[in-house]
Amino acid sequence: MKRLVAEQIGKLVIGKNEKWKQEINLGKVVNQNFVAIPHARLIEMITYKAQLVGIEVIVTVENYTSKTSFIDLEPVEKHKSYQGTRVNRGLFRSNNGTLINADINGAHYMIRKVFGNEVFNSGSIEAFAVAPVRMNPCQLSDNVSQCTLLS
Repeated sequence: MKRLVAEQIGKLVIGKNEKWKQEINLGKVVNQNFVAIPHARLIEMITYKAQLVGIEVIVTVENYTSKTSFIDLEPVEKHKSYQGTRVNRGLFRSNNGTLINADINGAHYMIRKVFGNEVFNSGSIEAFAVAPVRMNPCQLSDNVSQCTLLS
């Protein structure tokens, strides 16, 4: 929240799909570990913290955002074939060959679904991506025993 306040962000868009954990198939062990993450509770806590600092949280479904090409302004819906393609877990290639981080592609689509195309009239998609920051949870915690469990 500190970063959002510092950047004067007034709205936060979070993607959520109902029952998405029930339909995953990442292997038995990964599924067991992954399903234990309380995603809905995390969204509730982020919303609570955001409201404390005056940030509006908008939760939207993120269906088809990882398959459709934001750069090509492809409609966010099911298609027989898509203009772009996911190269691997973290990389998306648009129809014209432009490479973009797959999560950024999906995030921009969620913003587009919520606010429409006109929100990107700044001429640069970079204007809407908050630069990710690598953080060490132990540096954020005063609880040393909690940090030893993480390492």
